[in-house]
Amino acid sequence: ALLEEANKELADAKNELEALNSVVADANQSGSGDYAQSLDNEIEDLKASILELEKRTEELASMSASMAV
Repeated sequence: ALLEEANKELADAKNELEALNSVVADANQSGSGDYAQSLDNEIEDLKASILELEKRTEELASMSASMAV
């Protein structure tokens, strides 16, 4: 159950990252550089969160595999 939740949270974060990247591209094309910069900061935070989620998911998967044996 925890592993499934972690995987879902990770997938949601990756989807949010894709969406933000798209919004930044649109903002850059429309000349909204300040808005794009603030989104870039948010994207960096999200990337850090994704790395932490990936690490936690791997740990949960490892623990799950150990318990299954």
